Amino acid sequence: MRIYTMLTGLMETNCYLVVTKERHIAVIDPGADPETIIAKLEDLGSEPSMILLTHAHYDHTGAVEALCKRYPDCPVMLGEKELPVYGDPNLSLAPMLGGPKEPQKLRYDRLLHEGDTIQLDELTFTVLETPGHTPGGVCYQVGDVIFSGDTLFQLSVGRTDFPGGDAAALKKSVQRLRDLPGEYTICPGHGSPTYLSQERSKNPYMRG
Repeated sequence: MRIYTMLTGLMETNCYLVVTKERHIAVIDPGADPETIIAKLEDLGSEPSMILLTHAHYDHTGAVEALCKRYPDCPVMLGEKELPVYGDPNLSLAPMLGGPKEPQKLRYDRLLHEGDTIQLDELTFTVLETPGHTPGGVCYQVGDVIFSGDTLFQLSVGRTDFPGGDAAALKKSVQRLRDLPGEYTICPGHGSPTYLSQERSKNPYMRG
C-alpha cells in the first residue's frame, strides 16, 4: 500500500490517494482542487476505483462532483448516518467554506455502517463509526493505518460546535480509537500524521 497526501482547499484538508499493488486507487476525502487531484491520478497512471468520505463537511467533499463527472464509473461511499449532512448547506458548512448556498443533490453509491468492509485488491477497508464531529462520521482502518477524518488529530480532536456536533459522542469515539489493540498510523483530515501510541500517551482527549 502506498499513500499519497494532497492538501486541498482553504482549510488544507488532507486528501489521500491509497494505491494498491495493482495500481488501483481509493480517494479519501477529496475536499477541493479537483484539477490537482486529477493531475496526480494521471501522473500515477490510473483512474480512481472509489471515493471514500469520512464525513460530509464541504471541505472534505467539495471535489466529489467534479471527480464524478471526470470518472463516472467511480462509486462514492459514506456513512448512512451522514447522509442528511451530505449536500445540505446548513449542515455541510458549504457557504462558510466557499461552496454553494443552495442544497445539492450529490452522488452516492453505497451507504456504510459499523463493521462494513470494502475490498480493493489486497486492501480491506473496515468502517468504524465515530460520530461526534458530525452525526455520521466514520474512520477507515486498513492494515495498520486509520484514516480518521476530523475525529482525531495529532494531540487534538475535531470541533463539536458546528450543527450536528456532539461532544459526548466524540469523546466516546476518540476513546474507542484509544482502546483499539495494537499500533496504528493515524492519517487525519487536517494536519500531520501521528501514531495511536503517541495519542494514547499525550492527547488529553484520550484520557479518562
